Amino acid sequence: MFHKKINQDDLKPIKMALNNFLLIIFLLAGIGLLSYTLANPFDFTIINEETFHLQVTRALLIVTGLLVVLLYGINLYYGIYFVKYQEKENALIAFTSIFLIPAIYSFVLNILKFNKADWKPLFDNWFGSDETFVNNDKNQKKIKNVSLVFSIIMIPTLFLSVFMIDYSNIVIDALTSEPVLKGIFFASWSKFTIQSNLLLLIFTFFFYVKMDSKIFRNNTLLIWIMAYISITFTAYNLILLPAEFKSSSNPFTPYQWIETILQHMLYPVLFVIYGFYIMSAKFYKNASCFVQTTANGMIYPVIYLTFSTISPWLTSYSTYGAFTSTNPLVNDGSSFSLVYLIGFTSLFSVFIALYWFINKKILKVKK
Repeated sequence: MFHKKINQDDLKPIKMALNNFLLIIFLLAGIGLLSYTLANPFDFTIINEETFHLQVTRALLIVTGLLVVLLYGINLYYGIYFVKYQEKENALIAFTSIFLIPAIYSFVLNILKFNKADWKPLFDNWFGSDETFVNNDKNQKKIKNVSLVFSIIMIPTLFLSVFMIDYSNIVIDALTSEPVLKGIFFASWSKFTIQSNLLLLIFTFFFYVKMDSKIFRNNTLLIWIMAYISITFTAYNLILLPAEFKSSSNPFTPYQWIETILQHMLYPVLFVIYGFYIMSAKFYKNASCFVQTTANGMIYPVIYLTFSTISPWLTSYSTYGAFTSTNPLVNDGSSFSLVYLIGFTSLFSVFIALYWFINKKILKVKK
């Protein structure tokens, strides 16, 4: 039995309240990180163990700042929407959270307006059962089993990659000329490989738990993650791996070879096959809007592009060495690296478009 279709316009005030709640968290976090950074100045071109935590703080400040800008942009959208439909009170809350006391009293006012029952439609709208989902018990059981297996086999390697020391980030200290291990925790988390593989784990687990959830509607989320992991496969195997061999005759330890093969080769190929398998099950009769799918799917890559571009200027860290360093003082970087970054960011849209058309073809959507 499906829920009654929810009016999206009625949910906008609640969504704005939730957006302001996140804005408070990231804004306060950003203020704290900025205060700590200003109170502990350092030369970001010098790499050593004493300044590593300050460089991590700067990098986290960049990410937090980007998220705050994104959340402010969402508030601006809500403000324009409420002005258009003459909801002056909500419009005032949206705009004043942007230009005056950032979001704090806006969040309080919104919370006071809604009781617990009012928030339920929002979460049901995101995670409830999708009325357009086509049940197929035979295919559902097979895909649930495949999803569970995929989740389980990814956990050990992903855990080791995230929490073990990243030996690929050994650099030479500018003062002592001795090797310094820089890549602990943050170096791993900043890598797109780790992020995209984590998305595979999250997707397969939640698809196993509730495959008819609205977050999977029309395979849109699936298309995005297939595109992201395809970039991981393409960028690493065509550019980064050949560069490793060129710079060193023995670039990896046996453990690193296992990790590399799994995360850059095996998992991406298996997930794309898994994605086509889900599409072929035809759980949906319609494809999503092409423009909206591509535009929304590019938000994450653009944020990652921005982080990769400005991080070498505010810290001494470049996620992928010279390939992502636009600062000549960091990892022998150059402004030409921006060409790589923009080029591969554009490639995201190509993969999203490719998988969208394949999904549309498989679903046999009528014009």
